[in-house]
Amino acid sequence: MIQATFNRNDKGEIVSFKVEGHAGYAPSGRDVVCAAVSALVVGTINGIEVLTDATFDTTVSHGFTSVEIKEPTAYSNILLNSMLLSLEGIQEEYPDNVVINNI
Repeated sequence: MIQATFNRNDKGEIVSFKVEGHAGYAPSGRDVVCAAVSALVVGTINGIEVLTDATFDTTVSHGFTSVEIKEPTAYSNILLNSMLLSLEGIQEEYPDNVVINNI
């Protein structure tokens, strides 16, 4: 199962997230749920890096990604909330494979 956890600051901005695990929907290499989540996470990180002035730290390993936004911007927050919204849609369709904690 994929677990995604989002943390917000006192302004309601997403300041960190962690995504870990494997969906287990299908065998490795054929798991469309894992592929969708991975594409959203990588695309969002790339978007923050290229399209915003936010500073952040990233840790990535097999089945694990963690991002801490040091200086959030309005644009980074839009990208992160968009990713969260998309992940929530995946969770609705695949509740046995994706769990989201939005703190």
